[in-house]
Amino acid sequence: MDSIKINLPFKFEIDKILLITEGKSVDIRGLMTELHVTQSIFENTMSAQIKILDSEDRLSNNGEFIIKGGEALEIKFKAQSDKKYFSKIFFVSKIYNTQKEAAKAKSYMLDLITGEEILNNKIKISKAYNRKISAIVEEILKQYLSISNIKVESTKNSISYISPYIAPFKLINTLSTYAIADDDSASFCCYESSSTTHLRSLSSLLSQKPANNFIYASNTKKFLSNNSELANVCVQELNFTKNIDIQNNTISGMYKSNLLLHNILLKQYGGKQINSSETIKYDYDDYFKNTKHLEKTKINNPKNFSDYNSMYKYFHRDVVKSEHFKKPPTLEFYDNQSNLWLQKRYALHAQLDNIVCDIVIPGNCDLVCGDVITLAIALDRPTQPGESFPINEKYSGKYIITTLKHVLNTEKLTTHATCVKDSTNV
Repeated sequence: MDSIKINLPFKFEIDKILLITEGKSVDIRGLMTELHVTQSIFENTMSAQIKILDSEDRLSNNGEFIIKGGEALEIKFKAQSDKKYFSKIFFVSKIYNTQKEAAKAKSYMLDLITGEEILNNKIKISKAYNRKISAIVEEILKQYLSISNIKVESTKNSISYISPYIAPFKLINTLSTYAIADDDSASFCCYESSSTTHLRSLSSLLSQKPANNFIYASNTKKFLSNNSELANVCVQELNFTKNIDIQNNTISGMYKSNLLLHNILLKQYGGKQINSSETIKYDYDDYFKNTKHLEKTKINNPKNFSDYNSMYKYFHRDVVKSEHFKKPPTLEFYDNQSNLWLQKRYALHAQLDNIVCDIVIPGNCDLVCGDVITLAIALDRPTQPGESFPINEKYSGKYIITTLKHVLNTEKLTTHATCVKDSTNV
C-alpha cells in the first residue's frame, strides 16, 4: 500500500486508515476529513474521533451502512520530519452526527477506543494481593489486559489488598493512590502513550530531560521570515488557561498543610505539618511523640506493627478465653502510612493545576504525553540593540505535557498539547 504524501507547510504521511469489517479491509484514507487522536497522563487509554465523508457510497452494502460498532480501525501516520509513525488499532464504539451532505454524500463521526479499554469493560477482578504495588500492576496489565509493551516504575511499598470485583484499570488507579516511589514521592498515574502503557510517578516524569525545545513569538510569520530553520519547533498558538492563584493553592495544600493522624488499633493520634519552602522529611519515631493514648492498649513494637499475636489477643479477648482457642491466626495488618505520602500527593496535584497553557505546534508524533519540553516565550516588544530574541524569563522554562492530541485533516497535521508548569522563574 503506497503512502499518501501531501506537500504543505505541515507535511505529513498517511500510511494507513484501514477499516476491517465482516472480514474485509476497506481503505478509507480518501474518505477521512478529520482525525483526532488523544492521549493523557490522566487517562488509562488513548481515544480517537474520525470524521468520514462518503460521497461514493463505499461504506454501504445494498443501501445499508456497513459499520455497526466494534469494527477495527488501523491508523498509521506521521509528520514528514518525525522519526517514527504513530500506529494504533482502535475499535468503533459510537456512530453519531450522521448528516446528508449531497445527493449521495453522507458524513459520519466515529468515536474510537482501544482494545485494552474493551477488555477492561468486560473483566472484573476479585482477588487478594499482598506484595509490591508495582508487581501487582504489572501482573494486571499483562495477565488481564494482555498488554505486552509496558513500563512500570518500581514502588517502594507493598500492600495487602482484596480487589472487590472491580475492573482492572479501576483496581490499578486505586492501588496507585497508595504507591510510594523510591524517592518517597507519592503520586502515580497509569496511562497509555502511543505504543506503551506506563505506571509512573509524577516526580519521575518531572525529573526527565526535555524531549524537545519550542519557541513562541506573538508574530509567528515575522519570526519565521528571519528564522525559517525553526519552523518545526515554532509554536503556532499559545493560550494560558490557568495562572497562579495563591488562594486556591493555599486551600489545596500546595504550600503548607496539616495532617491529623489517628491510629485506631493503638488508639493514638498526633499531627504532621509540611511546608513547601522546607525539605519534607519524616521520622516515624516522632509519630508517637506528643500524642495522647491509653497505655493499656499500647502494643509492643508499634513502629513495625509486628506483634500480631498480642494485637489479636487484646482485640479478641473473648476468643482467647474460649476453650476451643488453640493458636491465634496470623494477621496481615496493613498500615497505608498516609503520613508518608498524603500531603505530598495533594501538593503535587495542586502544582499540576498551577500554571497551565495550551499550545499548537506542527505535527510531531515523536512527542508523547508525559514528556517534558522546554518552552521559550518571546516578549512582545521591539528587540533591543544587540538582542537577538527577548525572552519572557517568568513563564519560559520546562513544562510537562499532560494531554496530547494529534489533529489530522486533508490539509495539515498539527499537535495540540496541554502543558503544565508548577512555578514561575521569578
